[in-house]
Amino acid sequence: MSDVLAIAPPVYYLDDKRTSNPVGVSCRRIEARYKLVVGQPIIRKSIINSIEQQAGITVAGIIVSPLALAEAILTRNEKGVRLRCDRLWRRRHPPSSSTRTVT
Repeated sequence: MSDVLAIAPPVYYLDDKRTSNPVGVSCRRIEARYKLVVGQPIIRKSIINSIEQQAGITVAGIIVSPLALAEAILTRNEKGVRLRCDRLWRRRHPPSSSTRTVT
């Protein structure tokens, strides 16, 4: 059993045409695709308990990391565009000798 941590915005298809907002649009066929980011409940509880006990603060909620959400939402082509942009940026802006990369 898993907990739902986040729900990606749905993608709608009206008569096999993608649309972001189907409200008020007539069609013969509607399809909605949803993506959920899920996790094991025990891991979520352990993280919350650790933070609350160690730091002495109350956890209001959990926010899924942008990377996990991007993995759920982006297509393979969209992920490739990001990679190409990063490579182009690094070619045009090489790190200076005073810049230190921490890994």
